[in-house]
Amino acid sequence: MKKILLAILIVIYSTNTDAQNIYTMGFNGNTTGWAKVNQSTLANAAGVWTIPTYGNVTVGTPTPSANPFGATVVPVGQVSAIPDGQSGGANSFAIVGKNSTTSLAVNGAILSNWLISPNITVQNGNVISFYTRCGTASSSLSAAKADRLEVRLSTQGAFTTSPTFGPNDIGDFSTVIATINPNQTATGYPTEWTRYSYTVTGLTDATSCKIGFRYNILNGGPNGQRSDVIGIDSFSVDTTELAINESFSQNFEVFPNPVSSKINVISKNNNSINELTIADVNGRVVKIIKNEDLDSEINIEQLKSGIYFLKVLSDLGSSTTKILKN
Repeated sequence: MKKILLAILIVIYSTNTDAQNIYTMGFNGNTTGWAKVNQSTLANAAGVWTIPTYGNVTVGTPTPSANPFGATVVPVGQVSAIPDGQSGGANSFAIVGKNSTTSLAVNGAILSNWLISPNITVQNGNVISFYTRCGTASSSLSAAKADRLEVRLSTQGAFTTSPTFGPNDIGDFSTVIATINPNQTATGYPTEWTRYSYTVTGLTDATSCKIGFRYNILNGGPNGQRSDVIGIDSFSVDTTELAINESFSQNFEVFPNPVSSKINVISKNNNSINELTIADVNGRVVKIIKNEDLDSEINIEQLKSGIYFLKVLSDLGSSTTKILKN
């Protein structure tokens, strides 16, 4: 069975070799322009997405008191420094966590806590990217709970209907572009800042969109078993992305490319592939390979010459890369 890298790493085709930024949000002290919508069971008005205010803390016992986004292990009795964001200084990122609900039920509550971007005009080939990680104990750097994050897209722009009818409502955010730790496993969320990205496809023209980060937990809350705290940082929308090539080649391999008949898909880590899809530049899916039919070689001899996007689906999300069919 083939494997897939942890982050959603994407290579796109463009005739322009210079990356151009469309929108950037570094969460450096504020979430200006972003809407906060908490639809959790017994939603806590004080538990919405926010910028952290961590201070210097001495790590103690038996329950280590620490700053959960620290980058190094801090011995008991030593001071845990104020954590930095992925890019920027202390507390320069956005967080959300188990205090999304006021429920103290021992079996937890359903958490659905949204951070929604302003209108951003995107088109096919644009790249949406961000960094995320979960909080850990500074004394061990081990994940505390099984957090989960969905990233969803609405193509309705200023006319987007936000979730309003409880934890299962998604409003107009019908397109999932990433899910981190979909099965809520104890070790499924990255414990260091990890980059995810998504290449926009399937639009007919430049479209005003909104991107929604949804902290979505089953059995969450202060007494729940599956929520603690996560952070996001360095959100960006760009026309093309060149720096990702080096990172992609370190984790994932597709060859030969360009290809005439058969292409190989190889991952350099331990995550299983569930499905492969191939779409043309207009987002039309032209080939789907399910788990049971996966092989080391994919036959695309029947496809016409041109540019295609190969998308890999796994338990950790999706990864898409551009392929050229001769």
